[in-house]
Amino acid sequence: MIAETRIADRGLTRQIAELVKPCLNSIKEMIYKEENILFPMCLELLTDQEWQEIANQSGEIGYAIISYEDLAKGDTEEDGEADLKEAESEAESRPQRPWHGQVPAGLLEIGQGFLSADEITRIFNTLPFDITFVDQNDQVRYFSQGRDGFLTTHRQ
Repeated sequence: MIAETRIADRGLTRQIAELVKPCLNSIKEMIYKEENILFPMCLELLTDQEWQEIANQSGEIGYAIISYEDLAKGDTEEDGEADLKEAESEAESRPQRPWHGQVPAGLLEIGQGFLSADEITRIFNTLPFDITFVDQNDQVRYFSQGRDGFLTTHRQ
């Protein structure tokens, strides 16, 4: 029984590796292109003012790996505090939403904005992959209508 499990595990490991290798290659290619083409080109072409605009907007957009607070800690304490105060000041000076904290009728508040149920459905249905939501009772509560129509079920 143990030998059969190990053989099955090796087969599964090979299958996973075959699926993951193209993704890893794409990631390596992307990093190479960023480091050897995109970043050097940006360093050459962008002005100091454009870099400042990018820095100012980065906190609003967010960071992929670190939080703004972690980024600020990398500077000297005084620089980090000044940057944090500047970011807070910019956030306070941004125009307030016209609905003054009230969710507009027919819309759902999601993250930093509002969407209708129809817009959410359209977004999910145009993603290049299927989405299924299964609740805590193991019931399928939602599935997207993928482009390929690979999975079709009848709603009750």
